[in-house]
Amino acid sequence: MSGDQPLPDGPGGPQPLWPRAILAALLVAGTSVCLYLTRFHENAVYGDSSFTLANCPQDETTNCEAVNTSGYSELAGIPISAFGVPTYLLLLGMVIAARRRPRLLAYVFTIGILTVVYSGYLYYVSTVKIGFLCVWCLRLYGINASIPVLAGLAARRNPVHLIKDSVEDLLRFTPEASMSAALFAGLLMLTILADLGYRAGLTRPQPAAFASTSAPAVAQSVSPGPGRAGRRRRPRRSPRSRPPPRSRHRPLRQERLLSSSRLPSRRSRAIGEASR
Repeated sequence: MSGDQPLPDGPGGPQPLWPRAILAALLVAGTSVCLYLTRFHENAVYGDSSFTLANCPQDETTNCEAVNTSGYSELAGIPISAFGVPTYLLLLGMVIAARRRPRLLAYVFTIGILTVVYSGYLYYVSTVKIGFLCVWCLRLYGINASIPVLAGLAARRNPVHLIKDSVEDLLRFTPEASMSAALFAGLLMLTILADLGYRAGLTRPQPAAFASTSAPAVAQSVSPGPGRAGRRRRPRRSPRSRPPPRSRHRPLRQERLLSSSRLPSRRSRAIGEASR
């Protein structure tokens, strides 16, 4: 197969198996790393903040957790690592199907070039904008760099012609290109829904600082206003401590006694008249 001829749709010439086998294994590893980083991001940002990343030292230049929880770690509310899952799964399906459709290796090569360019951008953001390196991200960068290399070795063609075939199929929207686009759209939608569903199931425990500050807020809302600050409410008496009710006849009896004491008796009147 010469370098100037287009890549055939069916088996056309001997193609080495080992590049596709190694590439398939690396794509499976890349999918696992993306799932691991996505799980860490969701727990650290929206769930249990004590969740940590393993095999990632933290020093003055390296901090995987700071990179994966920064403001640059999400795109439209979805972790960047989550977008690697449908990408690697699409490439894995193309590598497996390339045995009967070798033209798909051109797509794998072109997508691999795009992943390398995007990895360079993420490396710039990590080192310049955030100020830390991410060891797990560097592993993904290595996997992305191996994609076009292994795809080119499996296709055994000129890289320029591989890119040219991919662009032509994309512009003509061939069955292979339309199938690949539909597969990626479906995988992307499933990944986003799975990520949002996992995030909804996370419950962040209430921190102790919030519990301590909520008590003064409640006390402040119940405290009296400025006009009632100096007033004190009298304690209510219990029913037992109340004095017994006054009888209605007591005032009448007291008035009768007073009137009787004021009126002179008959004896006093008789004595007064006799003395006169």
